[in-house]
Amino acid sequence: MPWLSTFLLLGCTGELGDPHGSANDDDEPTSAEELGIGPMAMRRLSVYEYDRTVLDLLGDDRSVGASLLPEDNRAPFDNDFETQTPSNVLVVAVETLAGDVATQLVAAPVRRDPLIGCTPTGPNDQACMEAFVRRFGRRAWRRPMTDAEVVDFVAMAVAFSQSQGDFFAGAELVLRAFLQSAEFLYRIELGTPVKGEKGLYRLNGFEIGSRMSYLIWGSTPSEELLDSAESGELDSVEGRRAAASAMLADPRAHTQVERFHSMWLGFEKMPLGPELTGPMRVETAAIIERIVFDEPQSWLQLFQTTETFVDDSLAAHYGLPLPGGTSPAWVDMGSSGRQGILSLGAFLSSASNPNDTSPTKRGKLIRERLLCDPVGAPPPDAPADNPPDTNLGPCKIDQYLANQAVGESCRGCHQPMDAIGFGLENYDMSGQFRSHDDNAPSCTIDGQGELVGAGPFKGPAELSNLLVHQDVDACAAEHLLRYASGRALTGADVVLAEQLGESFRSSDHRFDELIVAIVSSEAFGFRTDMKVEE
Repeated sequence: MPWLSTFLLLGCTGELGDPHGSANDDDEPTSAEELGIGPMAMRRLSVYEYDRTVLDLLGDDRSVGASLLPEDNRAPFDNDFETQTPSNVLVVAVETLAGDVATQLVAAPVRRDPLIGCTPTGPNDQACMEAFVRRFGRRAWRRPMTDAEVVDFVAMAVAFSQSQGDFFAGAELVLRAFLQSAEFLYRIELGTPVKGEKGLYRLNGFEIGSRMSYLIWGSTPSEELLDSAESGELDSVEGRRAAASAMLADPRAHTQVERFHSMWLGFEKMPLGPELTGPMRVETAAIIERIVFDEPQSWLQLFQTTETFVDDSLAAHYGLPLPGGTSPAWVDMGSSGRQGILSLGAFLSSASNPNDTSPTKRGKLIRERLLCDPVGAPPPDAPADNPPDTNLGPCKIDQYLANQAVGESCRGCHQPMDAIGFGLENYDMSGQFRSHDDNAPSCTIDGQGELVGAGPFKGPAELSNLLVHQDVDACAAEHLLRYASGRALTGADVVLAEQLGESFRSSDHRFDELIVAIVSSEAFGFRTDMKVEE
């Protein structure tokens, strides 16, 4: 039904109002300025969130969204609502996916029957259909359906079941409708207006539960979390803190934390072959898992750990002692010059040119992602995506230095970035050590770099030791808040960002506690109108 996807996706079904109100309607008003929160709009599920949600709702593990949905922009995260533009391509993809997922589900009784939850007596079994619609609708829309919404869905489903002589034909139509509806595809937050505070809204428990679930799990709320929302537990800071702590024990939270780091630090997609990409993903995930969850410790150890998790092949690639097998094991990096995540091939593959490293891009990534120091855009006529002209010098560093000398404005931007990149040049884009430029033995790399304002360094170990004494912790808190908000931070977010930075430090830089701090902040239970920022 081509009309169905367009109607449901762009028009919405039923009532978008809050069917349960808010437990705190009569509380004293709280100002947006005191809360430190910027504007919020509807957020569409990212491709990753769509596939995780379909998996958790229907047990469909094929990651179908990744094959058809338009790719999400990353700057650096994939959930920025400001870049989520509806399109005909999206509508067609959503309709196609809904049909495929629903058909596959209904054809598999082992998944279908538990989802339906009752045994239909025939095509006209309205009671069974209603029970299914209410139960599944609560999960799919992340809130209880209103009676009017249920009546509409059941009437549509039973009429189709009767026309086809098959109860499950109607159930399949219900699934198609839910999977194309705006309330499934978008995280709609309305809230209740706060008296005396124009543009400020207090979220209800279901809206808060969805925020928590997509931040911590990258997927839809569980039945248990929806129960907590319905009981009012998530309305309080204490209730959210307890729920978030329990959610962090779920393996989905571990995957989500690793994925956040991979997008933030630029190694979500590595420009390397599968023989390196696979072991490197295992390596980075193991280090993050150990520091955040397995042996909880200061997150700064991500930059200072002297062990890494490698098999013989990757250890040989790095020039480290072999663990002695095809299975990865922990290996000491010793005096190799490697230390922490900045020395891993996954990170070193980030911000590269097509065939070689880019000191400029590496330096820009470190300044913007680890120090929250934005670098201005290059002039419109600057060939920013190309390496310097080889005619500028025989060796790579000569070419970059000559490029800086073209003009004072060029040097002013490039020197703080390039100086960082020069200090990592001994490591190629696969993380392998080298003593000279690729294919140029006479061009020796000295690997001397400088973090402006902090001091000189050589290699990832010395750079890491400088960074942990800068504001890398506050920057991490800012980026996690940005990911939680689904947008770039604004001036209105400064108060909350500063609070989170202080909380991160006071918890001995426990990253799991930083997540809990965001969820349990008072601001997490509110939204502001986009118009407030105009």
